[in-house]
Amino acid sequence: GKPRSFASRRVWLCTPLPPLLTVQLKRFHRRGSRWEKSSGSVDLPALLDLSEFVLTEELHANMKPHLASESAKDMDIPLLTEGSETKHEYELYGLCVHQGSVLQSGHYVAFVNAGPSLAREDWFGSSDTKVWRCPRSEALKAEAYLAFYRRVKAEAPADGSDAE
Repeated sequence: GKPRSFASRRVWLCTPLPPLLTVQLKRFHRRGSRWEKSSGSVDLPALLDLSEFVLTEELHANMKPHLASESAKDMDIPLLTEGSETKHEYELYGLCVHQGSVLQSGHYVAFVNAGPSLAREDWFGSSDTKVWRCPRSEALKAEAYLAFYRRVKAEAPADGSDAE
């Protein structure tokens, strides 16, 4: 038979990463002239570690010979130095949910962690008519199409100085 080829693309993140991160899940697909909702659960992590996707100096040096253009090889990209203790972790703090089978109609519900962190979380759901306290598990079961993450703050060092 005819030989097949496969292609993939890896995306690297450059530092500094933003304090807030929005993730859009592909929950809708086109069927004819309508947008329909794709049902099914997606396991959203409460803690999202992006460390393996951050471009480091060593990785950039190893990739340079394989970059397509000279301008890409010489780009001034802020890179993470090897051995840096910076963490690239984000925690889930909000979800937006569309309830209904088609995009043209339905209802929107939001969930938010009003607590200062996942360690001290305090989740609420809200709709047009009510606000209710709920566990994170209820929010995660709701089939969100937008997830909102906030950067995990570095713990304060024992000597009392500020760190971020």
